[in-house]
Amino acid sequence: MPKKADTTITKTDAEKYDKLTPLEHILKRPDTYVGDIEPTTEELWIYDHKHTKMVKKNITYTPGFFKVVDELIVNARDASVNDASCDTIKVTINREESFISVFNNLNNFKLYSFTNKLLTVALHN
Repeated sequence: MPKKADTTITKTDAEKYDKLTPLEHILKRPDTYVGDIEPTTEELWIYDHKHTKMVKKNITYTPGFFKVVDELIVNARDASVNDASCDTIKVTINREESFISVFNNLNNFKLYSFTNKLLTVALHN
């Protein structure tokens, strides 16, 4: 008895993958660039303001968000090393309005803004 012809439609290897712009890739798969974007509970050392000392405690945080804020602070510090006119770095955490701001007083900078429904970022150099 002859075999039936296989009429199953399969995707080629190329069709299995999305072709994304670099920005689309970052927005679709942010964990590839900044780490996990889901809340994580971990035992970490934190500063206890009430007792003015470091304590080990379970905290819940989002590693990807932590990495983005860390990168902003590192960039502000790098600017202060590369430009002697930059002598101030200020980090503001505003829980009521849900934002974190990193400021430095670099005299020579360009401002770039990228806005979409997920993220608003201002970068300077």
